[in-house]
Amino acid sequence: MNAIRRFATLLLIGGSTAALAQGASPCTYLPEALVRTVFRIPAAQTLEKKDGATCRWELPAASRSRGVSLNFMRSSPVRPGTIDTLFARMRDGMSSEVRGKQVTIAPKDVKWVSGVGDKAFWNNDLSQLAVTAKGRLFYVTVNLDGWSSEDKLAGSVEVAKAVAGAL
Repeated sequence: MNAIRRFATLLLIGGSTAALAQGASPCTYLPEALVRTVFRIPAAQTLEKKDGATCRWELPAASRSRGVSLNFMRSSPVRPGTIDTLFARMRDGMSSEVRGKQVTIAPKDVKWVSGVGDKAFWNNDLSQLAVTAKGRLFYVTVNLDGWSSEDKLAGSVEVAKAVAGAL
């Protein structure tokens, strides 16, 4: 696979309350070395860091933003059954009102994944791994041009294990 053609996005929701309270950067949990290793981005390839509320590692592209991002959306622990509820919503689909408009999410192709955090599931339609670890919930979304679903899942699992270990 050509590293220049890769498109990778990681969305992480969760994180350590202490780290967030101390103002730790989301990039603390998604260092450049991890991004380059997991997604096999060579040292010669430019990888731009945009750090703020979201950590984004971008591969410069003429036509679209490509990269890996990390975003802390909540600092409080999630309830134990949260991931089970999310799995059911993804599996069965759902409708919800958002800003006064009805939004429908079609059922997704999801499956449980073992060996990652406390509990995890893969959403094949979104190329997204949802993980609970140490009371936190985060998502790893990987979109890589030319990568198979299995490779995307393997990369997501590798990143999720590193993040879960850092929580």
